[in-house]
Amino acid sequence: MNKNPQEDREFRRKQNRLQIGGLALGLVAAWIVGSLLPALPQRFTWMTVMLWGAALGASLFGWQSYERAGKALTRSGNRWLNTAVGAGIPFGALLLLGWLLGGRA
Repeated sequence: MNKNPQEDREFRRKQNRLQIGGLALGLVAAWIVGSLLPALPQRFTWMTVMLWGAALGASLFGWQSYERAGKALTRSGNRWLNTAVGAGIPFGALLLLGWLLGGRA
């Protein structure tokens, strides 16, 4: 974390812009993939395909947030490790939640 609140605010604004751009790009990519593979929206519905596209796009463009979260846990300067640990946090939480609620994750 930055000790300067101004730098922290600028980082969050930049990340928000990147994630919104990734969300839009993910929506377009999901629409294209759904159009090219008609079995996908038939199996899941268009809304689900678009939702996953937007979520993946925003996640891929917001990788620096994962790195920052991982660095808070590992206290390491290794960017790959920090990104992997940071990305594992939401996936681990979802797996734990799925296991607790339904036994199937």
